[in-house]
Amino acid sequence: MEREGQSTAPSRRPRRARWVQLAVGLVVSALLLWLAFRDVALGEVLTSMRSADPAWVIATLLASYLGIYSRAQRWVPLFGARNGVTAWDGFVAQSIGFAGNAALPFRAGEGLKILAMAQRTRRPFALVLATVLVERVLDLVGVGVTLAIALAVVPIPPSAGAQISDVVGLLKGVTVVGVASVIAFLFLRRRALRLLDSLLAKLTGRAVSRVRAATHAFVEGLDNVARPRQILPALCLTVWVWATLAIPFAFMSRGFGFDRTYGASSWMVGIVCSAIVAVFVMVPAAPGFVGTYQAGCIAALSIFGVPREGALAFSLMVHFLTLVPPALTGLGFALRDGVVRDLRRAPRFSSPEGGGSGLDSTDGFRG
Repeated sequence: MEREGQSTAPSRRPRRARWVQLAVGLVVSALLLWLAFRDVALGEVLTSMRSADPAWVIATLLASYLGIYSRAQRWVPLFGARNGVTAWDGFVAQSIGFAGNAALPFRAGEGLKILAMAQRTRRPFALVLATVLVERVLDLVGVGVTLAIALAVVPIPPSAGAQISDVVGLLKGVTVVGVASVIAFLFLRRRALRLLDSLLAKLTGRAVSRVRAATHAFVEGLDNVARPRQILPALCLTVWVWATLAIPFAFMSRGFGFDRTYGASSWMVGIVCSAIVAVFVMVPAAPGFVGTYQAGCIAALSIFGVPREGALAFSLMVHFLTLVPPALTGLGFALRDGVVRDLRRAPRFSSPEGGGSGLDSTDGFRG
């Protein structure tokens, strides 16, 4: 009985924590949606959506795929020179991950993306995981720089209200802390690994062994990625990534005529929206960034004097066009490649004491 309790208790705690995380995300989404729709004339929202220029609507849809492809292009150099990894491999994996994040809780799409890339390229799972961490670091740098540019070019007017100023100030602080923390881990990862080993040396058990194995494998994968000749090209391509992420907002701004009505440059709208929305969607929420996306758009467009009805209509249109079609595309790729079916083939971590990377299979996925 005691052994049975020891084997089930550790698994219940993470499961309970995940359900708490999901509940918090659903509450956050519901609250932000309520705030977005509160005291809003729905008739005006629908009228604004119907008035959008169809040509710019189609352009926004196409631009959503460009954003995913640009991420795939940035992913390639992280695997090293002459690696055989193509931008198409990255596009398929990014699309699958996007579909997972759109439909599943706990940002499960990140795991599906890693699995899909390991499967397509036959690269070690830990290596792909390390490249994804570097991606996240580059994205934090990108959102920080974009936010700084947006606020420098488009200062917040008094008409936007003190609340918007406070929110944007908080976003800047969170972004700076996030960037500093992750970059510090990249440079101090070996020290962090030694500290973790010293702490875990006092513990025993199967779960502790797996944590050690997974951590060693991950850091070894990171050693193969965090090199200047791989980071520098990816860093340059991050500029391209964030430019493409601003394009759908800029196109839809033209479609709604914000340049004519409010004198808002479409590219300034694109830069400001991409930066502020990117920070808002970091907040735990329901799958598909429901609520956080709308709140980010409304906060960003208030800087340009766009009323809540127009901002809400804008957010609903851009969110649908950049979420649903790419997610369906990713679902098609996942079904074609059998990614969900191959979840059972994901590599398991073994004890690092026997040498190697700590993976049962360092050849990635076969077949």
